[in-house]
Amino acid sequence: MSSASAGIRGKNMDAIRAHRELFPLDVETRIAEAAADGFSCTPIAIKGAAMSFKASRDGASAIMHSQYDPIKEAKTLAEEAVNDPDADLVVVLGFGAGYIVREILTARDNIDVIAVEPSYGILNFLIDTFDMHDLFSDERVMYFIGGSDRNDIENYLSLRSTRKVRIITSRGYWKFFSKDLGDLSQAILNFVDAKSININTMIRFDRLWAYNIICNIDVIPFVHGVNRFFDRFAGVPAVVVSAGPSLERNIGLLGEMKKKALIIAVDTALKPLREHGITPHIAVAIDPQGKNAKYFRNAVSSGTALVSESSIHNEIMRNYPGPIFLAASPFPLAQYLMGFLGDRGELTVGGSVSTAAIDIACRTGANPVIMLGLDLSFPELATHVKGSYHEEDFHTQVTKLDTYDGRIYKYILSGRVTPARNIHGERVYVDARFTMYREWFEKYAAAKPGVKFYNATEGGVALNGMENITLASLAKTLPDRDIDFETVSANARADTATEAAIRREIIDGFSAIRKEIRTMRRLAEDGLSITDKLEHGVRHKHNVAGMVRSLNTIDERIGELHEAKPFVSVTMQRVINYIKEGYAFDEHTPEELRPVIASRELYKEIIRSAEYNDDLIEMGIRKLSKATV
Repeated sequence: MSSASAGIRGKNMDAIRAHRELFPLDVETRIAEAAADGFSCTPIAIKGAAMSFKASRDGASAIMHSQYDPIKEAKTLAEEAVNDPDADLVVVLGFGAGYIVREILTARDNIDVIAVEPSYGILNFLIDTFDMHDLFSDERVMYFIGGSDRNDIENYLSLRSTRKVRIITSRGYWKFFSKDLGDLSQAILNFVDAKSININTMIRFDRLWAYNIICNIDVIPFVHGVNRFFDRFAGVPAVVVSAGPSLERNIGLLGEMKKKALIIAVDTALKPLREHGITPHIAVAIDPQGKNAKYFRNAVSSGTALVSESSIHNEIMRNYPGPIFLAASPFPLAQYLMGFLGDRGELTVGGSVSTAAIDIACRTGANPVIMLGLDLSFPELATHVKGSYHEEDFHTQVTKLDTYDGRIYKYILSGRVTPARNIHGERVYVDARFTMYREWFEKYAAAKPGVKFYNATEGGVALNGMENITLASLAKTLPDRDIDFETVSANARADTATEAAIRREIIDGFSAIRKEIRTMRRLAEDGLSITDKLEHGVRHKHNVAGMVRSLNTIDERIGELHEAKPFVSVTMQRVINYIKEGYAFDEHTPEELRPVIASRELYKEIIRSAEYNDDLIEMGIRKLSKATV
């Protein structure tokens, strides 16, 4: 090693050691063992100060940066990301000599970078050859090195606020790592999309969940739980019916299957089933939106039990003709209302009603579990089976200038779609939600080795852990059996005397909770007044210790309101996420003012949420009081 090389390596290694939190914990050990990954690299001199290099392994070689002007190449690759004002994180797949990362950091102050270097062997050469100590010292860059990056990157992203992610792949690395980098790129995009979906769902529905629970107060405390079905159908086959487009291929066989298996249908499949004369044993609903009530209109009979979450639209519960069974809820208000009849039984839900349906099937002890209509894709630009509410809704809204095909096309492209292949090898499209659900189903199946899963969807994407089979061939192997569903689903609701006692107890409990909520509102109003003075004090360098102590006291008193706090916190998720993801601040907000601004926004939302919950509790008391008169 030349003295110049030793000097470069020393500076680079000193920077890495000084900023170990930016690198894998075992980075030095792995660098020392770098020869094991088989790369040999040679520098390529270029006119001017820049330099490229060639990497070789197993007889293959590639120039890793432009051998004419690597800086110009880096500017071109970085341009789209740095010019996107919404992008606050860039993932560079293939760190190399750091040209791309340096261009990004030079062009933008308000941006962070994930730098992925797939090879410790290449990194070892780079540390000897290129002075990158400034990059290794820059805390805006997080380094992921080697081949096991996905989980680490996902963990990092889960803890980080991110508006928009851009991904840049260094061209030279594609020669050696095309599959790994392609898979990693897709995994990052899927993870960010899934995180965004979960946050947006919480923001969109936080108050709707609470409102629906109060609207369902005539039902929630008085019906029994989904655990009524747990282990009651051991060894009985179950068919889980989703509403994907391919359901049309085999829906006609379900009448025969009801003599052989437990039929569990998601809400969107109810109308097509009814049109084919099929009454499922169980209908499943979890979505709180009002449109979901339309799935049930003239679509179910008293012979079908409803399994649902407590926050579904009240029209469904109010008009449901059959027995209702509830799953345990994550919402404190629902937990309070359910507490009077004891445990209701938990379901594992992955964001889709079909995930709840498959879990119900497994909880009953059913085996095998047969999936139907689970396309998880858009085949032939279709979204749902014909006859479903979704499919009919598109037809009712079309015009000469806004055709059915055009509407479907725009609906599909409103999400980020990518091509895929279904079980027949045909081209279909998937979006972020479908990818997230597919991964959920595959993990779920893998976690239940004792259950045989069949995917009789006869279309859509394949699912690892589920054997593809036609429903017709499967039906031939299953014997007819007597499924005594009526006995299990009988007496779903508490008796009249028990209901009356529960109503009186809830009214008394609500009155006490409302007192705490009103106390919380007054404390938040005091805190809000102090934050206005505190901001002025911080901006003008005044002594603000007294105001900070006052806010700490207010926060402690709010934290002691144990009955009210869970209720209020659920309905202020939009602001909690708004602050957590950094949207409450802009790039010019001084660091010392951020806690003040965050506190002010929280106090404002506590006041609004307290008012909202006060109104909800008043509404609940009125509904219950009418029934006790």
